[in-house]
Amino acid sequence: MLGSILGKATSGQHDPVDMHIKTCTEDCFHCARWCELCVTECIQMDTPGMSHMTALCRDCAESCFMAIKFMSRKSPYFFMTCHVCAEICDACAAACEQHAIEHADNEIFHNCAAACRQCAERCLEADALIKNAVEH
Repeated sequence: MLGSILGKATSGQHDPVDMHIKTCTEDCFHCARWCELCVTECIQMDTPGMSHMTALCRDCAESCFMAIKFMSRKSPYFFMTCHVCAEICDACAAACEQHAIEHADNEIFHNCAAACRQCAERCLEADALIKNAVEH
């Protein structure tokens, strides 16, 4: 049933699902970009305790890329990958926000946290969008 809803919903040029996929893909890409920059920053800082942060940012970037792939091919499972992506983005944002406090002069942590929060919000909209489509 979900496949038929998604197939019908994504056939129109100005369809809400198509528009959501476009903006969500952009936010996921933006988030992955900042996470990759954050990984590089963490490695260059060579500060104790940054290995967890580096791993978390890598996981976040990979989950964003996975969500992009599923959305791009309009997989009937894209909302599931978006939900996982949102959870990882929230965790990454929290860690980046903490490091932004500890390293107030470092804008990368602040920007990464903001990108992760935006991506998580957009990805969670996918779940609501599909639930709404199923109910109607």
